[in-house]
Amino acid sequence: MLDSLPFVERYAWFHFSPPTDGQEGTALYASDGTRTTVGAAYRAA
Repeated sequence: MLDSLPFVERYAWFHFSPPTDGQEGTALYASDGTRTTVGAAYRAA
């Protein structure tokens, strides 16, 4: 979606919520260094 906008040159990820109670939050990587579901989606974009 962002790639098709002529005024977007690049974009960055900002981590908003830390993982809590077994949830991933918005982290791209888990504490063991593996990608989270969110991280995999960001990588695929």
